Amino acid sequence: MYLAFKNYIFKVARTITDVGIERIILRLIFEIRKYIDSIISSEILKLFILLDSKTPKWMQIHQYKHSKIDLESLTFSKKKIIIFNFLNEKRSLSMPINWQSNLWSTLWTFNLHYFDWAKEWAEDFLKNKKTKEDILLIKELIDQWIYKNKLGKGIGWNSYTTSLRIKNWVFLFRLFPCLITPRRLDSLWLQICWLNTHKEFCYGGNHLIENLTALIIGSLQFDSQKARIIYKENIAILKKEIDKQILNDGGHEERSASYHLIVLDRLIEMGFYLEINLKERPIWLIKSITKMKNWIIDISLNKGSYPRFNDCIFNSNYSLNKVKNFAFAFLGIKNNIKDGLRMFLINSSYQIKENNNNEYSYSKNIKSIIDLPETGWTIIKPNKDWELIFKCGKSCPDHLPAHCHSDLLSFDLIKAGKPFFSELGTSIYGNNELRKIERSSLGHNTFQLSYPIDNFSKDKLIWIEPVEVWSNFKAGRKAISKNRNYGKNSEGEYWVQGSHDGYEKQGANYKRTLYLKCKNNKLYFRTIDSIINKRKMAWRQLWHLGPSFSESHFQSIIKQLKGFNNCSYEIYNTWHSKNFGKRIPRKSLLMKGFIKPGSHLFKVELIL
Repeated sequence: MYLAFKNYIFKVARTITDVGIERIILRLIFEIRKYIDSIISSEILKLFILLDSKTPKWMQIHQYKHSKIDLESLTFSKKKIIIFNFLNEKRSLSMPINWQSNLWSTLWTFNLHYFDWAKEWAEDFLKNKKTKEDILLIKELIDQWIYKNKLGKGIGWNSYTTSLRIKNWVFLFRLFPCLITPRRLDSLWLQICWLNTHKEFCYGGNHLIENLTALIIGSLQFDSQKARIIYKENIAILKKEIDKQILNDGGHEERSASYHLIVLDRLIEMGFYLEINLKERPIWLIKSITKMKNWIIDISLNKGSYPRFNDCIFNSNYSLNKVKNFAFAFLGIKNNIKDGLRMFLINSSYQIKENNNNEYSYSKNIKSIIDLPETGWTIIKPNKDWELIFKCGKSCPDHLPAHCHSDLLSFDLIKAGKPFFSELGTSIYGNNELRKIERSSLGHNTFQLSYPIDNFSKDKLIWIEPVEVWSNFKAGRKAISKNRNYGKNSEGEYWVQGSHDGYEKQGANYKRTLYLKCKNNKLYFRTIDSIINKRKMAWRQLWHLGPSFSESHFQSIIKQLKGFNNCSYEIYNTWHSKNFGKRIPRKSLLMKGFIKPGSHLFKVELIL
C-alpha cells in the first residue's frame, strides 16, 4: 500500500514537471476563466467578447460552387424524432432536442455539438441520399442550438466543439446560401470572437490546430478590420505551431496515425479556403502538407489500414485514402475526390483547375523496411501479405501525454490486412477501467516486469509501467527508448531491435529483438526478450491474437516459454477495437513467472 501511494505521488509530480510551469499557469488561467464564464450572465459576456463590434458583412465570393436548392419553399419539418449515431451509440432525440444530458457520455455530447452530422447530411444530400426535408432540419437545429446554448454556458461553448462547429456552419452556409440569416450570422461571428479569446494554448497539439484553423476559416468569411486582425494573428500562430508540431519525418508530435490524418485534413481544408477567398497558397503550408502526406504514404498498410499505436481510431470520414487523395488534390497532382466537403472545396478552387491534369506517381513497389525515427515506428514488410509494426521511440511530447499509451517495444503483426497479433486499441475515453487497461502495457503485445520482490507472494506484485499512464489523459514518467536498430541479416531475416530505460531504476535492463522471414509461403517469426536484473522480479508477456485467428496459435508459445522458465499462463477473453464503442471479442495469452538475479532470455519461435 505504501509503495503504491508513493508511486502515485511521484507519478503526479512527474506529470506536473513535464507539463511545465508555463502550461500549468495557462491551464489555471483557462480553468479560472471557464468558471467566471459560467457564473456571469451571457449578455455581460457578450459585451466583453464583442465590445462595440457588430457582425461584419458576409463576404460575397462567387467562386464557391454552391447548391442551388430552394429551401425557403419548405417552412417546417414533419419529423418529431431525430436519430443520432455517434461512437456506435444510437439515440433518438425528440424535437426540440435536448442539447445535453447526464445520460450521455461527455464525448457523445461533444459530437452532438460539433455539427459534423449536419455536414454529413449535406454531403448525403448531394449524393441523393437525403431529402430537402432533411436539409430543412439543419435550419431548425441551428436555430435551436442558438436559442438553447447561451454564450459561455455548457459543453456547446467548449473551445474544441466550437472550433468544429464554426467550420461546419461555414461549409453549410457556403453550400446552401439560403440558410444564411442575420441571426445565424450573428451567432457564427459571436462563436468566432469567443473562440479567439478562448484558444487552448494550455493543451497545444491537435486541439490548438483545431482552434487556429477554425478561426482562420471563419474570419475569412467576414469583411471587417476585426476579421482581418483575427486572420493575421492566427495564421502567424499556426505557422509557428506547425513548425513545432510536425516532426522531421513528417509525423505529428502526438504520434497517433488517426490524429495525424485529422490534423492534415484540417490544414488542407484551410488551404483551400485561403486559395478560394484570398487566392493565396503559402509555401510553408504546401511544404507541411507535402511532408505529412509523405508520412501517411509511408505508414500505409494493406487494405487501407495503418499502425494503431497510442490513441487511434479508424474513422471512415478520415480514412487514409481519403485524406491522401485530398492532399494530392490540393497539391495539384491528381483528383480522386468524388463527393462531400472536399469535392466542394476542390470545385471552388482556382489552382486545382490549372494543375488537375498533372501526372504523379510514387513507387508502387513494397518497401521492405520503413523507419520513422522521430515518430518511433519501424514497419517491416517481408512480402505482400505480412506486415510487422514495432514501436521504439518517444511516446509523446512531454507536455502532452493525453493520447499516449504504455506501448514501448510493443508490436503488431498483420496478415493480408487482418491483425494476427494486435493490441486492444482505443474503444473509449474517460476515467474508467476500460480506458486504464487500453492505455496500459496489459493492452499491448509487451513484456513487462514488476517492482523487485522479497518473496514470491503474488499479493505483493506491483507492475512497472514504462510509460506511467493514469487518469484519462495523463502520464507521469515516460521511459526513454534506446538502441533502436533494424536490418536484414545473412540468413535473410529482417530484424528490428530496441530497448528502454523503464526498468533501470529498479535494477533491470531490458531489450527486445524481433526477427521475421518468409519462406515457402510461411512466415518464420522470432521474438527474443533479454533481461539482466539485480533483484528478484516477476515478469509477464502479453500476446493478443487477432479476432480472425484461432487460439491454437498460443500452444507453441506456451510450450516454449513454460518449458524452461517454469511459468504459468492464462488464455482469457479480451477485445480488438478499431472504433469508439465497438469491441470485437478475441483471445489473449498472458504468460507470467518469476526471475532471480541474473541474465535471462525469453525466446519464442513461430511458423505462421
